[in-house]
Amino acid sequence: CNNLGYLYLKGEGVQQSFAKAKIFYEKACGGDIGIGCNNLGYLYAFGQGVGQDYKQAKQQYEKACNLGHFDGCNNLAIMYAEGKGVKSDNAKAKEFFKKSCDGGIKMGCENLEFLNSISK
Repeated sequence: CNNLGYLYLKGEGVQQSFAKAKIFYEKACGGDIGIGCNNLGYLYAFGQGVGQDYKQAKQQYEKACNLGHFDGCNNLAIMYAEGKGVKSDNAKAKEFFKKSCDGGIKMGCENLEFLNSISK
């Protein structure tokens, strides 16, 4: 379902449809597929096929992170760092960047290092 959602998101082999991408990402996420939750969060964060909704994006990124999809942890941390859909909280951002980094996401490590360098 996640892969089919991606095809609809990008319009690869099918006519691009954010609405259909959302449907398939919801199915993947409902089946506890972390990348599906992360991708659904992305749709909400950037308002693609849905109204932009940072609170909904946060919920989806959090679920992805809890399911072990560490890009979701990085995306959740960015929301805390930027105060989008949540109260700005550098401690929470660092917590989720670290989880992302520990999960092997290079960008999470870089984001953690940057946040540590500016919040001393």
